[in-house]
This record gives sequence, structure tokens and C-alpha cells, in this order.
Amino acid sequence: MDTSLADSRFSRLFGLDSPICLAPMALASGGALTAACARAGALGLVGGGYGDLA
Repeated sequence: MDTSLADSRFSRLFGLDSPICLAPMALASGGALTAACARAGALGLVGGGYGDLA
């Protein structure tokens, strides 16, 4: 059994090169950071849900 981090169940499930996930922080990161993360082989997520509360 390969115990390499790059060959983790998480990486295989999402088809990643690296077992890294960008946290979806809507106000601190956006599409550019998410795209860069994905291009690097990690899972990039875009945050949302911080709309108008009125």
C-alpha cells in the first residue's frame, strides 16, 4: 500500500495531484485564487452565501 500523501483517498476521489483544498473564503479569495489552486493540482473552492441579509 502506498502511503504517499499525493496518493490519498481524498486525492483519488477528486482527481487531484496534491491533497490540498482551498477553503472557500468569499470575502478574502475569489475566482483568480481558486483557478490558480486548481491549475496547481489542488481542489479550489469559491465561497458564497454572504449576500444581503435584508
